Amino acid sequence: MTTAAPRSLFVSGHSLTDRPMLDKLAEMAAASGRPILWNMQNIGGSSLERRSMGTDPARPWSGFADGTDRSGGSVDVLVEFRRPSVGDSAYDLLLVTELHSLLDTVMRQGTVRYLAEYKRRFLEASSAGSMWFMAPWLDISDKEDPSDWIAYERLALPVWRCAVQAAGGSAASGGESASGIGFIPASLALAELVDHLVSAPRQGFENMTPGDVVRALFTDSVHPTELGEAFVALIVLATIDGLDAQTARMPAGVSEAQAQTLKIFAADFLSRYRAAQPFEACSGGVAPSFAWAYAGYANKIYRADFSWPRAAIQRMRDTARFGWNLRNAFSD
Repeated sequence: MTTAAPRSLFVSGHSLTDRPMLDKLAEMAAASGRPILWNMQNIGGSSLERRSMGTDPARPWSGFADGTDRSGGSVDVLVEFRRPSVGDSAYDLLLVTELHSLLDTVMRQGTVRYLAEYKRRFLEASSAGSMWFMAPWLDISDKEDPSDWIAYERLALPVWRCAVQAAGGSAASGGESASGIGFIPASLALAELVDHLVSAPRQGFENMTPGDVVRALFTDSVHPTELGEAFVALIVLATIDGLDAQTARMPAGVSEAQAQTLKIFAADFLSRYRAAQPFEACSGGVAPSFAWAYAGYANKIYRADFSWPRAAIQRMRDTARFGWNLRNAFSD
């Protein structure tokens, strides 16, 4: 196998894009003959607004100088873009993600604005670079029965894509263009994987209850296990490189049986995803039906202790609030 020159990747995110996922990504990239060198800006539980504009109104855009790099030291993203600490030239790839509370984040923390600003700053320093957005996933409301979470993530994916499209991306087919933002459907891939594993016995996952499947892939309600991190890394790498996931070599620690199941599923998922018809135009904003679904699912995660009447009233209030404030959120 001929090994290509290493590519350089910068990642701006939080715990869902932290180690060990990035180490597993680099391990698989090297095994495929297309090595990746990477650095990052990481702030736990952070939004794009926090990682760009920042939290101090007197210091606009100070967020670019916040967070930690891959070694746990301080990082200044704009300096890093101009003078990369990895590789020999400008960054080839930028990967970003957002806080996972979708409508709250889009409405209150300016996802579209700050994603576009991240793109602008990156392309100023790396005019030939490619920018990618990794869709984050919400917490699983019931780890013994993840069906509600699976249904929610299926509904949420088109909304994430609309946010990326509004920021200047080309998200219709999950690809990227020279001036756009590529889309990595990690949230949907995880949800569909869980559905696949609980629907029938699969090699390496035999005799597992739905709760067992969730525990095999997640340490809690949202953060992946080592196995889950390997799957996310596979989806990221296969999407960025446009490769057949079955040809990938899974990172160390994944059993051969589970590796085969994950690779076959990932290849099939991405094939279907790439072949799917483009989603409808996003200019109409957030549909009331999704605002209702999001508000209901958010109640299960954040307001589980509410009484039924109080939860119902809160859901109606949230739906009205989202519908009013986001009616033009994704207009061109």
